[in-house]
Amino acid sequence: MIRLPVVLVLLSGTVGCAAPPPPPEHLARKLAVLPVNNKTGEPLVVAGDGLLDRYVFRTEPATVSEVLEAEAVFQLRAKGFEIATPLSEKKVLSGRIPRDSADAAELAAQAGLGPLCLYLEVRRWEPEGRAHVNYVIVDVEASLVDVQSRTLVWKHERRGPIGTPGNFLLEAACITAARRVAEDLLSPLAPAP
Repeated sequence: MIRLPVVLVLLSGTVGCAAPPPPPEHLARKLAVLPVNNKTGEPLVVAGDGLLDRYVFRTEPATVSEVLEAEAVFQLRAKGFEIATPLSEKKVLSGRIPRDSADAAELAAQAGLGPLCLYLEVRRWEPEGRAHVNYVIVDVEASLVDVQSRTLVWKHERRGPIGTPGNFLLEAACITAARRVAEDLLSPLAPAP
C-alpha cells in the first residue's frame, strides 16, 4: 500500500501547477514588492527560534514571509524588473503589513512607489514535520496591482504540496518551498522590453 506522504509528493507535480493566467503583455519595468501577509495565524519562524540561535549565535528570527519576500525580489530582479527598496524597510510602513491587495496599493502609493506593486498572501504553510521534511503544503496567492488606479492587474495562486526531498531540517525545507512557490507564482511575469 502506498503511504500518504508519497502520494502527496507525487501529486505535488499536478496540484497547483495549472497554467497561470497570462499577465498583461507590457508590464512596467518598475515594481514594488510589499511585505508578505501571513494569514495562517502562526508565526512561521524558520530560523532563529532555537536556544543555540538565540543565545550562542545570536541569530535574528527569520520567517517564511521574509524568505518569500526576499525570494520574490531576487527572482523579479533576475527577470529584469527594477525593484524598489523593499517596502518592509521603508519608514512609511511603521511595521504595517498590507491586509489585502487594495491596502498594498495604498501603502505603495504612500511610499511613492510604483507604478505596480506585488502583494503576496500566505493562507496555508504546513511542513510535514520538523526533520526529514519531504513536503510543505502551501496556499499562497500573488496579486499585481496598479498603484495609481488601485486596480488588480493580475492574480495567481499556488496550492498543494511542494516536494522538498533531501531537506533534513525544517528551515531548509521552508526555504526550498519558498523558492519554488516564488518560481511557480512569478514565472509568467516579464517586464516590457
